Amino acid sequence: MLRQQPRLDGRPCWIDEQLSDWANRDIPPQDRVMEGWIPSGQCIGLYGVAGILKTRLLIQLLLAKSKGLTFLGIELQAGPVYGLFGDDTREEIVRRPTRIAKKRSA
Repeated sequence: MLRQQPRLDGRPCWIDEQLSDWANRDIPPQDRVMEGWIPSGQCIGLYGVAGILKTRLLIQLLLAKSKGLTFLGIELQAGPVYGLFGDDTREEIVRRPTRIAKKRSA
């Protein structure tokens, strides 16, 4: 049994359920930002060794999603995006999409 500590609004932090409780429920398909790759409405992480262009890839995804462009051969639906970056300065995060957008328009 899991202990539940109430949040400030009084609701529990989690619900103690068993997988068998879901046996007869209809579960809708998961909404995705990129079909087969990135779930929508969830926090995901992109990590790996330094220098493999993770930040550039993420910025390109954010730009493509915001405009409804194709990314890695997958059509994206335009919508709001949010990126949380931990390694670079604010200035560098602004410089990178500016450079990417210039290359795309050239």
